Amino acid sequence: MTPGVSVAQLLRFWLWGTDANEDCERVKCTYHQMHLTGMVCGMALVELYGSSGPDGAAVVIFNDDDARTLVFECAVFLPHCYTAVADDADAAQAAATAAAASPEVTVAQTEEVAAAASAVAAAATGDDGRGASSSSCRVLPSADAVQMPTSVTLQQLRDLVQAVQTQWPSIQRAVVACATRAEQLELLQVVDRMVNQLFVWFTSYMFCSDIPEWQADDREFVDHTPPTHALALTEMGVKFFLNIFFVLYRLLYLQRHAVAAPRRAGYPFSVETFHVEAGVDDFHTLGMYHDIPPGCLLEYKHSYSGYFNNVSQVVYRHFPSYKQRQVATIEEVLAHDAPDLCVVPALKQIYPEVEFAFEDHHFSREVAGVHRAVLLQEYSSTRQRAANESAAAARQQQQQPGSGLRRAAAAAAAAAEPIPCASESLSRRVAACLGSGGDAGGAGAPSAGAEGGGDQHVQAANWLWFCIGGTVYLVSNTEGVAYSGCARDLLALYLRRVGVEG
Repeated sequence: MTPGVSVAQLLRFWLWGTDANEDCERVKCTYHQMHLTGMVCGMALVELYGSSGPDGAAVVIFNDDDARTLVFECAVFLPHCYTAVADDADAAQAAATAAAASPEVTVAQTEEVAAAASAVAAAATGDDGRGASSSSCRVLPSADAVQMPTSVTLQQLRDLVQAVQTQWPSIQRAVVACATRAEQLELLQVVDRMVNQLFVWFTSYMFCSDIPEWQADDREFVDHTPPTHALALTEMGVKFFLNIFFVLYRLLYLQRHAVAAPRRAGYPFSVETFHVEAGVDDFHTLGMYHDIPPGCLLEYKHSYSGYFNNVSQVVYRHFPSYKQRQVATIEEVLAHDAPDLCVVPALKQIYPEVEFAFEDHHFSREVAGVHRAVLLQEYSSTRQRAANESAAAARQQQQQPGSGLRRAAAAAAAAAEPIPCASESLSRRVAACLGSGGDAGGAGAPSAGAEGGGDQHVQAANWLWFCIGGTVYLVSNTEGVAYSGCARDLLALYLRRVGVEG
């Protein structure tokens, strides 16, 4: 009997064990293996957190405090998560009216309350006091104005998913700006709860066959489906959400588990002007990948599978007036705080064997003529670090019993339990991919570990620059590990691993 699969294992299999570019022409199902596994992951999360009704109203994973954290710490705008400022103006006006009617209130107090009501109303309407309305956005009066809804319509769900997708660089900057690793993990837990909340809501709609007629605002996403011809999500609508969630979960996984490359004071290579000049094409290509929101490339490939699917098509679909970035100069590349976008194209000219990979890449290595998925195992070099982080989080949880760490610990414990929705065949497939022991996809792994079909017959590179969500990682297919850090430190680590530098 095959042991059960936990939610954590199933999610890891979905992200790294399935091929998002699988060729579906030879099979009857129009969904990729990645999409089908994502559907099972959604069911597993619904069972993990609990749900009642197609709108998922009973599921509260991401609360008001979490929403305020994203809004005020990450500078993220969350649509449909704010109370109307005009309500405060109405309340202030009502207070002024009540004060005027009370015989115990003096004229001066009444005028003071009325002035406060006028100020709130001016803030709500954007009136600058001169008879003109300000073109700036409304200013929220306090953190209490941020409130997470308990349920969402399909259009609201789409708005929230795209808001997180397009504003991911703001979240990334907030995570990097955290002073300690514990603060980073706590912020990532908030983001993880947000993505889980949206994914559970999407799953409720994905398996709903009677979506209300008034929610059918886009026939590409919602349409009448046989045999009952009731409203349900279309194939395009399901793929649209799954593609974005697939990339968002990949980003969260890398933020948590990527191994930090050691910082270097000097490097065994030097970047010259001709390296920068030779890397201009790579610079423009990386610039386009950096400028589109995460998930857009994969969504475009599946929506327009008959096209050439070049990244330039995706860019100009979302930004019709897009202009290429100005090429970085040698001085900008050599700067200490140079962004990886400027540095990596030049480094690629020095060591071209380290190839590029992007958000939809299926990482695999060839073993005995079979390509096996990597990045599935927990990294042995990070197990002690993870234990230390868990202990630190537990100590902080004891000091702050009201924080989100208690919910995070409970969710992590539940995610490690076997789930009943995974069939035995899926459990065997996941177990074969995850293998046993620390060698991800090693020679001893079962042959069922081979997944996908898009690049099975292409020799996979041993090391790759993985560009996803505006961040560059270095992935080792042989080790099955993703490394994070500045580009120069990553290349120095690669040279040590391959024996170029002692």
